[in-house]
Amino acid sequence: MLGYLGFIQNILGRIRTLILGCLFLLVAATLSVSSYPFDPLPVLGGMFMALFLHNAKFVESELPDVLKSVRTRPLFLLREAVPPLVIVGQTPNAFRRIGVIQGGSFEGERLSGEVVTGNDWRDVRKDSCI
Repeated sequence: MLGYLGFIQNILGRIRTLILGCLFLLVAATLSVSSYPFDPLPVLGGMFMALFLHNAKFVESELPDVLKSVRTRPLFLLREAVPPLVIVGQTPNAFRRIGVIQGGSFEGERLSGEVVTGNDWRDVRKDSCI
């Protein structure tokens, strides 16, 4: 019975977090499209930071003890040479950008190597899918 109550409490906490997130997003979107005489970006940044800290506090308290004790360490540090994106522009199916990677390296205690030259095509469709 207690496990079932814990599950219900977990679901209710997630619903509360989702509702608060949607509320903050609505307020932030309203501020960003309105015509205030001040720059809304610092206000939006503060709101998103408050939302993050609020949600992080609840997520930490909802974790099982086994997950709270998990310790991680970085695998490697990645350094890449990436010039500004090449903007191709609108194509028949999507808006296309190309990111050229000129090389680089990654280094860590357990893994290291070299990044080869290449590129990454990013197409953003009209329905905002990448």
